[in-house]
Amino acid sequence: MKPAIRYGLLLVFATLSATAGAQSSTGAQVPSAEPKQASNPDFVRFDKNKDGFVSSDEAAKDKKISSNFSKFDENKDGKLNEDEFIKLQSTVARAKAVQYVDDSTLTAEVKAKLLAAKGLKSTDISVETTKGVVALTGTVEKAGQVKQAGAIAAKVKGVKKVENKLTAK
Repeated sequence: MKPAIRYGLLLVFATLSATAGAQSSTGAQVPSAEPKQASNPDFVRFDKNKDGFVSSDEAAKDKKISSNFSKFDENKDGKLNEDEFIKLQSTVARAKAVQYVDDSTLTAEVKAKLLAAKGLKSTDISVETTKGVVALTGTVEKAGQVKQAGAIAAKVKGVKKVENKLTAK
């Protein structure tokens, strides 16, 4: 083989070797024999046996996670990998946020209806809503207004129950 060709081939191999070495040191993805470490702290907390999965038994300690487990077990192997767990966890978090927004909306609607009611001083009535249950507290002028306020709140769409703790002067 001619010296120029040999030199050219050596140069190509040297360049390829240097490029491969640079990729591994610059953070380029290099296959690894080690299993990926879980990064979600909740996943790590649920994975009691540290096998890299959350089983239905491990998920049983959380009612929301446990009740949605099978919906997110995409490959139906009876366990969740970290990605499946994160999807389940974010769906549960969104459901909680929706519940909070729904409760806030109900509170605003009940307050608006009370404000619009004739003969009722609604500024003395406090309204709080938790999971669709509306609690009325405060003081009104007459006993009939206690019932009136409770009836107004009960008619608002989405109210599951009214806890009327109003008192008359």
